[in-house]
Amino acid sequence: MSEGRIFWYATLPQIIPQLMSYTLYRWENNIRAAAVLGVVGGGGLGQMLAFHMGLFQ
Repeated sequence: MSEGRIFWYATLPQIIPQLMSYTLYRWENNIRAAAVLGVVGGGGLGQMLAFHMGLFQ
C-alpha cells in the first residue's frame, strides 16, 4: 500500500476533528480581536458593531 493511501484512509480521518476544532477556534479568536480593535478605534468589524449598538439596532 502506498504512503498516500495510508495518509488518506488512516491518518486523515483521525486528525480531521482536531484540525476543524483548531481552525474554528482561531477563526473565532480573529473575529473577536477584530471586533475589540474596531470598538476602541481601529476600524473594521468592531466599528460597525459600535455604530449599530449606538443606534440600538
